[in-house]
Amino acid sequence: MKSVSTLWAVADPQIAAQIERAHHAAVRDALQFLEQHALFTREGPQGIRQVNVRGLIAAAFTHRDSRAGDPDLHTHVAVANKVQTLDGRWLSIDGRVLFKATVAASETYNTALEQHLRDRLGVRFADRPDTDPRKQPVREIVGVDPALNQRWSTRRVLIKERQGELASRFQRDHGRPPTPVEALQLAQQATLETRDPKHEPRTLAEQRAAWHTQAGETLGEPDAVQAMISKALNPISTTSTHVDAEWLAATAEKVLAAVEERRSTWQSWHVRAEVLRQIRAAEIDAGKVDRLVELLVAEVLQTRAVALARAEDNISEPAELRRADGSSVYTVAGWAPGSGVERQRRPGNRVGTIRGRCGAAPRRHLCTSRNVGETHLVHPPRRAARLGGTHRPVDVCDHQRGRDGRHPLIGHRRPVHHRSSAGLGGPAQYPDHGRS
Repeated sequence: MKSVSTLWAVADPQIAAQIERAHHAAVRDALQFLEQHALFTREGPQGIRQVNVRGLIAAAFTHRDSRAGDPDLHTHVAVANKVQTLDGRWLSIDGRVLFKATVAASETYNTALEQHLRDRLGVRFADRPDTDPRKQPVREIVGVDPALNQRWSTRRVLIKERQGELASRFQRDHGRPPTPVEALQLAQQATLETRDPKHEPRTLAEQRAAWHTQAGETLGEPDAVQAMISKALNPISTTSTHVDAEWLAATAEKVLAAVEERRSTWQSWHVRAEVLRQIRAAEIDAGKVDRLVELLVAEVLQTRAVALARAEDNISEPAELRRADGSSVYTVAGWAPGSGVERQRRPGNRVGTIRGRCGAAPRRHLCTSRNVGETHLVHPPRRAARLGGTHRPVDVCDHQRGRDGRHPLIGHRRPVHHRSSAGLGGPAQYPDHGRS
């Protein structure tokens, strides 16, 4: 969204103030999302109970430019690691869920920023045409000249150039290209190596004068800058999306197709982030967004995906041992049924099974998760099984045996990298390589 900072830098002070207010409102929306969905603490022996808290304590610092001096309206939020429980104690934040929710929080900010700017200024957003197809689309304000966005992306250009140099060196040293994880490490290295010391401070008036001069040089003449601003603030009007049951079903299918294209299993955080991207693209009225997000997340997780976790038992905790949303304090938020349990596309109503030898007496073992992002199967793991033609191991936990001698497949330790719809719906088989 570089175009937001670009328009803010060259617009008159009244328009710039509206953009800045929209930014602050979007930051508040993102923090509110974290408070409502991802902020907890732990109490009890070994932190076994995850409980609600009263809210964040944080300090926000808004910066106007990048280290290169380009316009870059952004806010740093320093969050205190202490939160207050509902009974008044001060404990540390449970960072597991907070970490998993970061991308969803970012998409919440992006969606809110678009909404606030549409409501305040009437601008429109569209996907940037030159986005790498391997990455998520980036949306920019329609009418803001891409050349000016590029002119004020100095840091990004320097980082990409250095990252390319590091990748070439890696290829020469290792005889192969870097893996995705190694490429990320190289990108981080490039970011640090190209990080210049902070420049001398400038007043807002000095910054705006410099930016207006640079904009005129980039676009050719000062009049071109004003013409660009006018075009951005007066876009061609479009008809808002008509939301009905058909649109909801089609959008839910798009969300599911998008998440399963990138991963074999997913959680509510992945689905929520993709729902927000789809809603942004549809330019939904601001008053409908929150309700539609919840409807679409529930539709994808509960209707179109199957949970790779054991169903809840019949034990019912008293109200004192349940969080505000009704889930047990002995579960990790985001892992309760209907929320963040690892899931795959629902293949009709069939569940994958594993055929194998059964012991003399059926045994039941608890299958749980200790770390957000993985499904751990607690003792005793059986053998590795093969799904969908891949030889990546799937740990199978002993469960109540059915009459036909089959054991339900109830989870896996690491994602199986294939389209999930091909892996469920029929008996899986033991691999022939004896991996355990």
